Amino acid sequence: MREIVRFLLVPARCGLFLSRARLGKIAKALGARLPFGSRFEVAKNLFATAGESGLAGELLERLGAEVVIWEARYREWVGQYPAWAAFAGQWLERVETTRRMLTLMHNQVSENES
Repeated sequence: MREIVRFLLVPARCGLFLSRARLGKIAKALGARLPFGSRFEVAKNLFATAGESGLAGELLERLGAEVVIWEARYREWVGQYPAWAAFAGQWLERVETTRRMLTLMHNQVSENES
């Protein structure tokens, strides 16, 4: 779990930025409360709480929705700033990697629940 959290908290690896506030909103949507702490502690507790509450699949879906938001924003920026298109490809690859990882994780959670 630590490696997954670390991956998701480094934008240059995953392609998105999950602030403590955004993690808190996701937790609230899941009906979970998170303690104050660093982004790492908040994210780690979010995963732990979701797993303990049987909400891991929903957490992964919400993180997948974050991927969609960031992907759309990158595409929007390319439309607004065509010179940025060369950089956008790298960021879109990162969010695609994250999408694949979240899909695999969601599939594993679904298999374990059935």
